[in-house]
Order: sequence, then structure tokens, then C-alpha cells
Amino acid sequence: MNDAKESGRESSPELSHLGQQVDNLRNIKARHSKDGADNFDQRYKRVDVARLVDSPPCQVRANPWTNVTDDDGLVSHLVSVWSTWDHIFYNFIDERLFMRDMKRHVLGSTFCSPFLVNSLLALSCPYSDYEESKPRRGATSALMQDFIEEAKRLLEHESQTPSITTVQGLGCLFLAIAGAGQDWVGYQYMQQAISMCEALSETNIRRSDAIANGVGEEELSKAIDYTCWGIFNVTTMASLAWQRPQSMEIPMRSKPEVTITSDGIDDWTPYPQQDHRHPARKIDLMQQQCGLSVIGRQATHAMFGKDREGLVSRKLLEELIPTLHTQMLCWRNSLPRELLPIQGSPPSILVHHSYYQVMILSIYGALKQKCAGASEHMIRQAEMFCREAAVEVTHLCRLHQEVWGVEHLNIFLIQPITLSLYTFMDDNQQSPESRSMITDLCIIFRALSRRFTFGMNVLRMVQLSAEQRAFQLPPETARLFQEFETHDWSKRKSRKVVSIYPAALPGNVQGSASSASRTVAGHEQVKNMTDFFELLDDLNLRGKSEEAE
Repeated sequence: MNDAKESGRESSPELSHLGQQVDNLRNIKARHSKDGADNFDQRYKRVDVARLVDSPPCQVRANPWTNVTDDDGLVSHLVSVWSTWDHIFYNFIDERLFMRDMKRHVLGSTFCSPFLVNSLLALSCPYSDYEESKPRRGATSALMQDFIEEAKRLLEHESQTPSITTVQGLGCLFLAIAGAGQDWVGYQYMQQAISMCEALSETNIRRSDAIANGVGEEELSKAIDYTCWGIFNVTTMASLAWQRPQSMEIPMRSKPEVTITSDGIDDWTPYPQQDHRHPARKIDLMQQQCGLSVIGRQATHAMFGKDREGLVSRKLLEELIPTLHTQMLCWRNSLPRELLPIQGSPPSILVHHSYYQVMILSIYGALKQKCAGASEHMIRQAEMFCREAAVEVTHLCRLHQEVWGVEHLNIFLIQPITLSLYTFMDDNQQSPESRSMITDLCIIFRALSRRFTFGMNVLRMVQLSAEQRAFQLPPETARLFQEFETHDWSKRKSRKVVSIYPAALPGNVQGSASSASRTVAGHEQVKNMTDFFELLDDLNLRGKSEEAE
């Protein structure tokens, strides 16, 4: 790369960038080789093509934010994939303020901290294509685990006084750990985020520190609005997935406002592709998300409250469910045209609409499962709403696949795809149209299972549920599941699945698990994915061994 300079010719910006990437890799290798070749990590022994052709839109430095790596290119890449694929939906960080403080490189900043950065970098790893950060066989990378451990260490030294960065870091850590298949641990960080967020909302704390950092009262207040409503949205989604009442109160604060800026923050490109820019509409979508989450909170308390082990009363069926549905329809009908899903819509819009369908599937799926005294008409109506939602989820996923591919799907899509597959199984749909939709959803789910351990676990649960119910999955999926079992599931590092994700998902998982439980004397009700695998995976393996004999 230096020959061009020595011969008097100027290299192009592209060649200069390529040269910098090669030099970075050589420097990394040299640092790791100081203590001997045996200590040089295998992941750096070959040139990473993804790095060589990469130009991250978010250019930031590793120092002073993380001790896990001093590679500025890697950190820039991870922040960029977070901004592109995760932040489009899980939006509780004001990216403009975060990036501004991160680029100032000053510890003690109001909108950036080492704890937040390490949590965010851990969250970003599954979306990465870099050799050292991308997951393999559905397992988290060693680099992601390093970021998680560093974030945990830093959290122990965080002030007990609530701060914006601590709340945001807890939100990132919760999502990262849950995606890594440890949602029971992530749940604890979610609860911490809720408690600290409510304290943050009530007190507008640490004004003096913010003012000392040059942050005005109005900017600080708006940042708190952004954080509190964002965490409320995320925890409502999690509560729907875990079938638990949302414990966070509706924030008594203004919803984030749409502001016009010239810094390109609200532009979106499908990084790492260098495509033309699209309007991300992150704040517009966040405002709409807030309204949907308020309805969602009410739904979690109605369907999964203290008596969630019992049946839903007919009064609830006749009064609250239609009210919730009407509110949701009003929400959907009030959306501006630019936020409706069409061919070419950015993923932010497609994932956003899948959230609406999750609420339909959750409410009416729970109604089918737990309703007391429901008429045949009510049950048929619930089945119709669930099927319509499952068809719409398939449509949204197909739009994503056709335009943006399946390599960088947002982790939230695991929930609508799972509920849709169970809906098709519950209806025992075997029409050519249904089989085509099931096949497409399984293909997309398989892509998610390669990125997220949680996705791998849930996909296995769906597969076993189909077997237990004698539901014939389309033959087009046979090779997919064979490859999944051979390359990922059978070679996973942790042999035991521990999860609070409910096995009694709306529709029929509980039914299939209950059927299986009748084959095992004394087996108690299957409540979550841990119970599910202890019973069904064990039965499946035992059955296969008996067949082999």
C-alpha cells in the first residue's frame, strides 16, 4: 500500500481505507504475538474479508470506553450495526446525544459511560459479520461474553444514584443476555432498569452533574423522557413474551418529540451494505410504539395477572377484550401513510408492525387457551384473528427477506414468528398456502437461530412441539431441521436449557405439553421452556435411542 506513495502516485480514499484495515490487522497480530505465537488468537490468523471492505458509518474510538479491545475499527463497526439493526426497534437511547458524548472521549459524560458502551457492544455482536464477534452455531462469541463480563464488572461500581446511562446500560445488558439464551438472568437486569427508570423519571436527578457537563435543563429533561418511554416499550414487549404483567408504570412524562436535524441521524442505510439512504423515522415510530405499549400494558394485566393460572372470566371476555381490540384498531387506523408497510419499507417499519401482530396473537391466543364459558362463536372469532395475524406476520417477514435479506434480522422477530407457527399448528393448517407460509417462517427462524442462542432454543421447542402434536411440517423444511440438529443443536456448548420463556404459549404449546405429560407419571404442569425441554427433549432422545435398539 505504501508503494503508491513512494512512486509519487496518490492512492484513492478506498485504497487508503483498505491499507488502514490491513495495518490494523497487522498491529493486532503483532500485539498478540509479543508473548509468543501460541498466545495469538486464531481468529486473527486470516485476513477478515468483512473488515477489509467495511466502512462503518459511526466512526468512534474504543478508548476510554472499553478495556476489552483497543481496536477502533471493531468498536466503530459494532456501534454501526447496533444503530442499523437493533436501535431501529429497541429505541431507548437518544443516538444523537450518545454519539456526541462518545466522540468527546470524556469520562463522566451525561450521555455516555463505559458501562453503557460495553453493554451496547455486547448487544451488537450477534448482528456482526466480523470473525471475532459473530456467533457460531447459535452460540455467543467469546468477544460478546467479554463485553458482558466487563459490563457486569462496571455495574458493580456504578453509583446507586439513578443516571441516564445506567438505565440505558441495564436495558442493553438485559437484551444482550436474554438474546444469549439466559433470559432468566436478563429478567433481573430488566427489573433493575425498571426500578431505576422510575426513580429517574420522578426526580430528574443529577442536574448539577449534567449542567457541569454543559447539558441544559431542557435537553436533560427530553433525554429522560426518551429513556423512560423507551424502557417502558421494551419491558412491555418482554412482558408479553414472558406472559407476565408489565410491572412498570406508564411514564408520567412527555413522549419523545420529532426534531429536524441535519446530522443524518435519522437516515438509514442497510449497513454493512453501502446502499442509498432511507428515512428511518425512528422517533415517529417510537411515538407510535408508546401508544401501542400503553394498550399492551393493560393487556398483560388482563391476561397474565395474579390469576393467570386460572381461566379468563366471561365478563373479561365480553368487556375488556373487545375494548382492547378496538383501541388497537384505532391505533393502527391512525398511522400516517409513511409508516405503513409496503415493498421497500425499511426494517424499522416492518418490525414495528410485527409488534402489533404480537399483541393480537397474545390476546386472542390466551383467550383460546384460558377462556371460561366462551361460546363456539367467540372461539372461532379468536381463531380467525390469530390466523389473520399469523398471515400478516408472514407477509412482513417476506417483505424483509425480499428486500433486506435475513442475515441481520432484529431479535424481536422471534416472538411473532413463534406465535405464528403455533397458530398454524393449532389450526392444523395443511393447505398449500399455509405450508408455504410455514416454510418461509421456518427459513427465517433458522437465520435467527444462527445469530441468537435464544432463537436456537425456541426453534427447537417449536420443532419438538410439532412432533408431539403429530403435526406434519412441510417436507421443504426437513433438510432445514436436519441441518439445524446436526450443526447447531447437537453441538451446542450448554446441554441444559434454562429459561423463563413460557412453554404455555398462546394457542397450543400448553396443550401439546399436557398431552406429553400424560405419558409420564407424576409430571407436573409444564410452565416454561426449562420444564418443556426436561420433559419433551428427554422423551425425544429416549425415543430415538429405543428406535435404534
